[in-house]
Amino acid sequence: MKYLLLVLALTCGWIAQAFNDDDVRMVKSMKKCVRCDLSGAELRNADLSNAILLGANLQSADLRGADLSNANLEQAKLRGANLQQAKLSGAYLSGAYLGAADLSGADMRDAQLYNADLTEAFVGKANLNNADLRQAKLIRTDLSESNLIRADMSRSNLSAATLRGADLRLSLLNNAEFCNTTMPNGEVSYDDC
Repeated sequence: MKYLLLVLALTCGWIAQAFNDDDVRMVKSMKKCVRCDLSGAELRNADLSNAILLGANLQSADLRGADLSNANLEQAKLRGANLQQAKLSGAYLSGAYLGAADLSGADMRDAQLYNADLTEAFVGKANLNNADLRQAKLIRTDLSESNLIRADMSRSNLSAATLRGADLRLSLLNNAEFCNTTMPNGEVSYDDC
């Protein structure tokens, strides 16, 4: 019977992942947790400003309203994380994986998202004023009504992204890829298909 359960779990792709209680205590008290497992952790409204979370696994973590301003989240795994209304101003997210994350209403002013992967993320009504999104993967990302004033999206991939109602004034879009991309005015761009 145990063998059958193991086979079923592996064939269905089900692998239980849970956060480590010691890692949660460490990140809350010391604001440092390098390459630790915080997947699925409840960190709602936590003060993690200036935290060092380099390479941390925060997949499916609840970070709604958390203060991650100026935090180092380089190479962090945030797939499916809930970051609604989170404060990420000045955060360093270079190379981070935010696929399918919910960043709606997040404050990401001056955030460093160079080479970050936001594929299928929801970033609606977020403040990305002056954010560095160079070479970011924004494939099928919803950026509706977001503030992208002075954001640098040079060489980013915006294929099938939605920018409806987004403010792109003074944004840098040098060599950005637009293919089936819904532009701020609702028109669809096929320029780079």
